[in-house]
Amino acid sequence: MTAQSKDIINYNDHRYFIFDVQHPEMFFNINGLGITPRYRRTSCWRGFVAEFSICKNNLVLKNLDTNNDGGNAELIVLNGISPIVEHPRGKTEQSTINGWYYKDVNLLLPYLGAILIESDNRSDGNASTVKDAILICLGILGIEIKFENGHFLEANNIVMHNLPEWIEERHGARLRMLRERMIR
Repeated sequence: MTAQSKDIINYNDHRYFIFDVQHPEMFFNINGLGITPRYRRTSCWRGFVAEFSICKNNLVLKNLDTNNDGGNAELIVLNGISPIVEHPRGKTEQSTINGWYYKDVNLLLPYLGAILIESDNRSDGNASTVKDAILICLGILGIEIKFENGHFLEANNIVMHNLPEWIEERHGARLRMLRERMIR
């Protein structure tokens, strides 16, 4: 199976992948924007990749790469920004879908909860650099960023021996297994 494209968040002048969201149903709803994305490529079955940022201590949708029902629907304007339409190249069925790319949307998101982020050097949850391998061996898994009504509250390193309850419930066993494999 093809690895799926991950959403991105920019935090403290660094780029991170979003590993998990505490309350996904409250985080980002592309359909709520009037966009119904459709599969475009095997690395993105859900039809979109979002890039978020923390701007002036607020969570915002920064950029969005998507389509709307295959890109044939009326263009949707987000926060005053129209998409750049990417026309298909090639003759394969998956390349016949027009892409929409929104740049610098800066749409405020009123999220309440936490987001677990990881270095963008890890493409599949495995260590891809010496630094990442050392962090996993030390039990440092990522950073938990907390928000209230979209306002940044705090960020904490997530360590193996002190996982927040929501992360332990979803990922505890797999993360411990990964760490043990890395230590061997």
